[in-house]
Amino acid sequence: MSEAARFFQALGDETRLALLAKLRSGEKTVGALVSALGCPQPKVSRHLKVLKDVGLVRDRKAGRHVTYELAAAAQWGKDVRGWLERLRAEAPIVPALERPAARPRPAVPSRSSSPSPSPRAKPSPRADDIETHLL
Repeated sequence: MSEAARFFQALGDETRLALLAKLRSGEKTVGALVSALGCPQPKVSRHLKVLKDVGLVRDRKAGRHVTYELAAAAQWGKDVRGWLERLRAEAPIVPALERPAARPRPAVPSRSSSPSPSPRAKPSPRADDIETHLL
């Protein structure tokens, strides 16, 4: 499996995305991440290893404690940075480091004589740039 495939596959898990979101505010110990996510320590450690193996996070050991922090984008592999640049160049609808504008709220349907309201469609996920999530 290529470096880029492993990198993007690592981003395809909710627990790993939650870990990255927690690390955005600065370095954290494994214990702090366990408390913040409410997941068992072995699960958090396993996901942190996946993130470390692809270069998204780095660790620092101090005795028995291990602290994790986000790795700088410059430390990601050349193949990964190339893919991100190509995606940024080919998908101009998602600006590089900007958040999308707030979506307008849908109009509330009027209470008409229709028999029953149709089920609401699930909203599509936000299209933030990967770097916005990670940095």
